[in-house]
Amino acid sequence: MDFPVVALIGNEDDNKNILSNIRKIPNDSNIFEYENLTFYIHEINTKYYQTKVSLLPIEDITLLQKDSFKNKLEGILINFNSSDKSFLDILPKYVDFIKSNPVELFILICKKLVDDEKDGITFKCIKDCYHKIDIIELEKSDSCDENEDEEEISNGYDELQEALKCTLWSNVSVDGSTEHNIQIEEEDYNSIENEINNFETLMSQVMQFRSNTSNMSRDEQLNSAQYFAEVFEKLLLQDEDSINLPNE
Repeated sequence: MDFPVVALIGNEDDNKNILSNIRKIPNDSNIFEYENLTFYIHEINTKYYQTKVSLLPIEDITLLQKDSFKNKLEGILINFNSSDKSFLDILPKYVDFIKSNPVELFILICKKLVDDEKDGITFKCIKDCYHKIDIIELEKSDSCDENEDEEEISNGYDELQEALKCTLWSNVSVDGSTEHNIQIEEEDYNSIENEINNFETLMSQVMQFRSNTSNMSRDEQLNSAQYFAEVFEKLLLQDEDSINLPNE
């Protein structure tokens, strides 16, 4: 396997639906087989990097105990039914696994959490088990407008896409624009460093000016002040080599 593995744990039908919504291509496209399992390649393109990850739909975490998968595992998505409270009985098993095998991405996903514990699993139920768990509701929308297009992908999938993009995968390839930005940042740093050096030079010249003019007459001080103004202008133009203050 050449790509980081993101396990998608849940029942088969739900996993297929989630895969198609994440990748936005048919589930029989861009796949490969490994150890009798099907991996689904997902391409991630952002402003800063581009990469590919392998989405692995499975129904139980036991498979991930194998070294061949564990060494490549960088993300876990667990799909659950919020109306089935029995999930809370197996959630500690998942938590123990990620504590022993840290991954870059660990998210619980469901259609929608319930508001009352009597009806199923609430946000509080999940956080009481492990406060560091991230939860995404796939069918939660920003707007309750009944006139919205029902075919529009819910913002829960948008949030999941952002989570995948914001993860620093081990095979990240930085694109040229980022390298260009890094070069610009280095140039900015050098420019700032030069300005700081010029400021230090200016302060040194100010102290020298005060010392040199302390015993001058008023007219001589005015003449020196004019000269110092020219020095200041040269500093702003970074023309340090031509800077010479008058001696007493």
